Amino acid sequence: MQNRETRTEAKFGGLLHPLVVLICTIWIVACAPGSLDRSLITHEPCSPPCWCRITPGAAYEDAVQALRACPWVRADSINETSTATNTGAPLLVIGWDHSSRLLGPAVTRNPNVAHVRSGTVRLITVYLDYSLELDEVVEKYGVPQGVYATRGYGKPSFGVILDYPEQGVSFRAFLPRVNAGKYYVGSDRGVIYPDMKVTDVSYYAPTTLELALRDVFVVYPDRLDAMLLDEQTWQGFGEVQLAYYHR
Repeated sequence: MQNRETRTEAKFGGLLHPLVVLICTIWIVACAPGSLDRSLITHEPCSPPCWCRITPGAAYEDAVQALRACPWVRADSINETSTATNTGAPLLVIGWDHSSRLLGPAVTRNPNVAHVRSGTVRLITVYLDYSLELDEVVEKYGVPQGVYATRGYGKPSFGVILDYPEQGVSFRAFLPRVNAGKYYVGSDRGVIYPDMKVTDVSYYAPTTLELALRDVFVVYPDRLDAMLLDEQTWQGFGEVQLAYYHR
């Protein structure tokens, strides 16, 4: 014969279990992040330099419409700022945040942007919301057409850009604070490691590196020649000459 405790457990146990499951399910759904943007690997819904159905050269209106429909964009975060390029040309910057909540420090400090000039998209820069290492980039996209590395002098930071201008894409790995003994070799050389994480990616119409720097990134004109000289031929992972100017 069952005692009162056993009968009580039998009476309420069947109710408590579904209730607990329901509460946990609601909590998981509410806290779950949006889908992660792995389009650099999957090439879905389109391949670089297209991002989330926005291709450099697209009209401003089409880009905004695509952003609003993109599952990786938090629609209420889309904003616009009118400014100017380094050469003084009018520039409209469209910014947005990831829909995913799995964001690293670099992502939360630097919103994603699209640069619009003369009514068309010229540059898209997206911060990654997942882990992608430089060796995975080289495996997927091949040998970079150039590599650009810089160090911080006020604090020990280190940055590397793998440029693929003919594919219309550049990958940046930036470490805001590093072990100088590990990443610096003297004052003018650095070390690139295959497991360095990509922080952000820039998409632009396929072109030459010179035209990309001049017309897409719009670097200061008096720095263009020096930046081109400091762009290094890819020699694999390991030591690389450091550039003077940051990009």
